[in-house]
Formats: sequence, structure tokens, C-alpha cells
Amino acid sequence: MKENSSKKLEKTYFDVLGLCCSSEVPLIDKILRPIEGVYDVSVIVPSRTVIVIHDPLLVSSLQIVKALNQARLEANVRVKGDTNYRNKWPSPFAVACGALLLLSFLSYVFPPFKWLALGAVAIGIVPIVLKSFASLRNCRLDVNTLMLIAGNLL
Repeated sequence: MKENSSKKLEKTYFDVLGLCCSSEVPLIDKILRPIEGVYDVSVIVPSRTVIVIHDPLLVSSLQIVKALNQARLEANVRVKGDTNYRNKWPSPFAVACGALLLLSFLSYVFPPFKWLALGAVAIGIVPIVLKSFASLRNCRLDVNTLMLIAGNLL
């Protein structure tokens, strides 16, 4: 960490809801390290937290959030010391996918409901495709891309 006595560095915590596994840590490093004013990046996967030490005169926390959200990581700034419980609900895609899947189990009662499972797949694949494109745009091969490749091989 580069530190100068004339610089006032700031430690900012970010809630990154799109962080699902440790394979996305290199993606976050590749996004944040090149930004001028970012000195250190720490990622805590279980709590979906990214800690960035940066110079607020060179880069604001909103610019860091914008960079993370361009990769579809659903980031927001955590208020000092508080855990941000807003937006901790599952994504609308996951809720819709789960609801359609549950309804498709009623196909034993009403056979046309079996087609709702295809709707669940169609809705559930959207965030995976978006994250895959974002990681490929950053020249990274992540788990979302691998899932799409494996799904096409079957």
C-alpha cells in the first residue's frame, strides 16, 4: 500500500451482492486495481464485502460502485459501520424462477404446467448470461461462462 503523509486515504466498505464465489475475486481485482487512487482491495466472499483503501480526491466511492456495477456485481456503498440490509432480498429473477419451478411441480395435477419449468429456465438464465458477458468483456473466464458452455454441451 502506497501511503504518503500528505494524502488522506479512506477505507470504504462495499456490499457486493453479485459476488457468489471466490472465482470472482480476480475479476474484482482486475476491475479496481487499475483505477487511479485505489491503493488496496480486499474481498471477503462469505459476507459479500469488498474493502477498498483509496484516495477520495482521486476516486470517489461512487466511481468504484459504478466500475463494479458495469460488471453486473450489484454493488453499493455500505454506510459507515452499518450493515446495509436494503436490497438483501433475492433478485427478481431468482424469485420468478423459483415460483415458476414450484408451479411446474403441479404438472402431476394439471399436465400443461410442466411447460412452466422451461419458463423458469428462460428467466433464470438471464442474470447468468449478463454476468458472463460482463466477465468476458473484462477478459476473464468465470463460473458463469463455464456454466453456459457446459449447458450447451449437454
